[in-house]
Amino acid sequence: MLGLRCYKRRIQILFQIILARILKKILIFMFHQRSRGQCSLKQMQIRIDLIKEGIKMDGKILYLSEKNLIDNNLLTMTKVMGSIEKMFELMYQQDYVMGGMNQNSHGLRMYVEKGIQKNLYIAMPGHLGGLYNTTGIKFHGPNRYLPGKKNETNHLVLLYDGDTGEPKGVISANVLTTIRTAAVSAFATKHLAISEPQEIGIVGPGKINTEYVKWILENYSSIKRIKVKGRSEYGVEKFKNKFKGIQIDSYEDIEYVIRESDIISINTGFTFENVTDMPFVREKWIKEGALFICPSFIKFTDSFLQNKANLIVDNYQMYESYAQELGEPVYHKLSYLGNLLVDLVKKGKIDRKQIYNVADIAYGGKKINKQMATVFSSGGMSIEDIAVGNDVLNEAIQMGVGTYLEF
Repeated sequence: MLGLRCYKRRIQILFQIILARILKKILIFMFHQRSRGQCSLKQMQIRIDLIKEGIKMDGKILYLSEKNLIDNNLLTMTKVMGSIEKMFELMYQQDYVMGGMNQNSHGLRMYVEKGIQKNLYIAMPGHLGGLYNTTGIKFHGPNRYLPGKKNETNHLVLLYDGDTGEPKGVISANVLTTIRTAAVSAFATKHLAISEPQEIGIVGPGKINTEYVKWILENYSSIKRIKVKGRSEYGVEKFKNKFKGIQIDSYEDIEYVIRESDIISINTGFTFENVTDMPFVREKWIKEGALFICPSFIKFTDSFLQNKANLIVDNYQMYESYAQELGEPVYHKLSYLGNLLVDLVKKGKIDRKQIYNVADIAYGGKKINKQMATVFSSGGMSIEDIAVGNDVLNEAIQMGVGTYLEF
């Protein structure tokens, strides 16, 4: 018996030594980050707490509902902007993976015929490195108008440990998708817009542009006027009621929204019968130095894009992946601005070197001429959802929010 007790004691001591060495390495890594200004003392404490919490979470998955996210302010623009900034920095460092042949695909598209209706479901896998070290997938569908339903599509984010593949979180992601899309627009604006914009043009005053305009007004005191065009008078009035104390003018014609605007966000969706039905921007309407934020389908003239605009995208390789998956030319099949740029490069009308990822501007030291107009194409990436979802999950753990599921 004495020998057995001694053996058990030795095993316990050995385990404690191994655990102490692991914790020592983690703390050394954190202090190195702290010395480089990449990790605050508060963040260090949170990460230590999360290590402890991770032990307690073993074999469990945290589910966060939309109500959890809203009631506990887990998706404020400030928080989500922080996640998006970290994500783009990791993207610039090439510390990420997405799906597809070139590992930059937006996602797998699956069409399901339902009589005369066609449902589109999209699976968006990805992996984000760095301190996230998280693999995940966002799944959504059916991406069409549903009578009597609040949403045209329903988003769900699943998060997994980047080393073990163990599931750690399930997040209802409709609101998350709205805020992270607005945050990507805000991130681009921060790095691409002129320093003191005075007029904003909004085409499509829906949820995403509402959150985006809130951020602009909080960060640019120079804004004097908002011009807006919507599909319905109800939508325009609903948008106007969100913003008091600033001049807001509505127009039937997109031309008057664009003229004299310093920042224009065009987010009218993806349901057009053909290219001619989409918002079309004429070169003569565009103010010098104007920034166009384009997270949905849009059309510019080839000549304008060739010679008179800074060309910026969220991820050029993602649009190349669309061309691989859908075939060339790709723009008429999926009319993101980024896909139009890919087609123009393939035709030899634009040099690939003219096009920058926004992370090249934010973290790579690339410069643009802000006296020229700038266009920014945003198509949505799984690594955005993984970054935001992971930060939301960690904060929810600290707050004791959500429902644990057995795995």
